Amino acid sequence: MIKHSTRRRLGLTIALSLAALPFLGAARERRLRYNSEEHRLIVDRGVAAVKIPASVHFPQGIARRDTTQGAFVGAMADAKRVAKQQDDCYNSAGFAQAAGNNGIYVPTPQVSPNALLVLDAYTSSTLAGRFSMGQLAALYGDYRRTTYCDTSYRCFLTDAEIGNLTFTRGKGTCPTSISARDYLAAISMGMWTPYGDAGNAFTNTADDNEYGDAGWWGDEMVRIANANDWHWSNGAIAWYVGLHRLALVHADSARVDPRHWMRALHYEANALHALTDLFAFGHVMTNRDVSSYGIFKNNSLLGTVSYKWMDNVIQMGGGNRDEDGRITLGSRLPTIKDVASSRNDFMKTSRGSWGGYALYEHDYHEKFNAAGGNVRNLNGTRFRILGDAGLSQMVGKDSALDVLTNAVTASVQSLFDGFDQLTKNGSTTTIGQVGSPYFAALKFVPVYIERDGTGHYDGYWTLYADAVNKITGTNKTLGGWKDCQIPYLSGADWRYPAGPRKNCAQF
Repeated sequence: MIKHSTRRRLGLTIALSLAALPFLGAARERRLRYNSEEHRLIVDRGVAAVKIPASVHFPQGIARRDTTQGAFVGAMADAKRVAKQQDDCYNSAGFAQAAGNNGIYVPTPQVSPNALLVLDAYTSSTLAGRFSMGQLAALYGDYRRTTYCDTSYRCFLTDAEIGNLTFTRGKGTCPTSISARDYLAAISMGMWTPYGDAGNAFTNTADDNEYGDAGWWGDEMVRIANANDWHWSNGAIAWYVGLHRLALVHADSARVDPRHWMRALHYEANALHALTDLFAFGHVMTNRDVSSYGIFKNNSLLGTVSYKWMDNVIQMGGGNRDEDGRITLGSRLPTIKDVASSRNDFMKTSRGSWGGYALYEHDYHEKFNAAGGNVRNLNGTRFRILGDAGLSQMVGKDSALDVLTNAVTASVQSLFDGFDQLTKNGSTTTIGQVGSPYFAALKFVPVYIERDGTGHYDGYWTLYADAVNKITGTNKTLGGWKDCQIPYLSGADWRYPAGPRKNCAQF
């Protein structure tokens, strides 16, 4: 158990301020996460290969739709146009999003999907837009924490009723307005929303309840980035497994009422964001659960409906927190149960005394992402991963993009195959338990580091390797597991080893 010094945290906060908050500076923010266009490409590419059984009957609002690879590229390129209009408005000193928008990754047609699974998502009670699974996976996690669907099976992407988004907080040449659906679609295809040079450390662009202003979405991106432990290491595994299992529960209900597929697929899209983050080397190596928990606790958020929903997801994925917030993974999974969520999942996550920890976690993340790693998964596949915004360099024959795509395909395919099995007298208890083929996607996740580009952890297991080995029922021998796990690396224990550690374990 890690104990923390309040004095040390306060000292780190002062140091952070003096360092002009490089953790969220414009030049470096670009690499904090897989960018929206990367999530979208990975997930839509994977879903395109899924075979939907004849037993699956979608309700109105969900459809599989053919597209052309050129149309897919064109739609993503269009996000640059919307970004240009936005950035012409939010162009005064202090705004940082333009740096990200200048580097939106538009893939080639050759790596783009030729089919999409699209479903409705609501911005107001009467206005729905069609989003692909990839677009939803891009929005969940970075621009929305929770999944909320009402009793009419409307799943919402906004905290409040929004028809059109405005740009009233901008200072330059501003558009009159844009439909909320079109704005969110642009975000899901790579557009960065307005946020401050210093990561909103001193002030937000919009008021907390100004949900309909474009600047609020940049503020929300930063709020979520402040405390996002479900994007990292053990937390990401628990989040993916938990939401993937919960998707199965709602797919089971679709046997009686097909409209439950809406909730199941929204849950799955949220799960896929965490799954795909586990293919960025910085996210494999770094942990943010202690600092995130501290931020949630200091801001009195642990009792909110939204936090309780998020905590239940972690538990459903086999995650357990200690009193400091550190997540460990067990080899057993509890009985699947969902809890109530809230449409408005706003959380005011001021970093406060935890800001210094975030700075150090960013440093870990950046160093590992830049160096990259040669890794292996439980399938025995060798591949090289880099970091966020590095997907364009992970393309090619037998590349990480192919492994990522296959992981998504395996995940979504298992959801449909699980439903098919349920129609033949299967049960969620057996399908959603340890050892079930339902967890095939985890066999694609990096578990062993053959070569760490920083030179420190060659031949080491990831912290979650043993849990993934057991949850999937692979049960391979992890040689040297007791002594050859990478250490818990977070802002709470900032350190690098005195010298390189070479070839600790063999796989």
